[in-house]
Amino acid sequence: MVGSEGGPRMLKLTARYADLWNTGYMGKPETLAERRTKIEAACRKMGRNPATLGITALIGLWFPDLQEKKPKFFDNPLTGTAHEIAAAMRGYTELGVQHMMFQCEPYTPEALKRLTEALQLYRARERNPRSSTGARV
Repeated sequence: MVGSEGGPRMLKLTARYADLWNTGYMGKPETLAERRTKIEAACRKMGRNPATLGITALIGLWFPDLQEKKPKFFDNPLTGTAHEIAAAMRGYTELGVQHMMFQCEPYTPEALKRLTEALQLYRARERNPRSSTGARV
């Protein structure tokens, strides 16, 4: 696994050597689009089928009502209700993300409770036979 945000050197190394690419501090699923375009182009340039590179994502999850000041290291964090967070998880799955990790801000029991509720909603929907297989979270 190679983790990078999209610098040319790291994308080249990832395309050449990695089984998995991890990118971090994503917000809503659409925040992955530009980085994904870059890694896919790097794969093609190296003669690699982009579908052979697994994708993992670290998602910045912020609960403004629990922590007023947005963390400095989050550009566009994911926020919202449990249903909105679960929908974002499904969005990442649809984009081919195989594994999601979350950094909760604040890291409190209430924030973890909300993430757990979103995860339960996500998993319940993914267990529905009409749903595609989900990413690991």
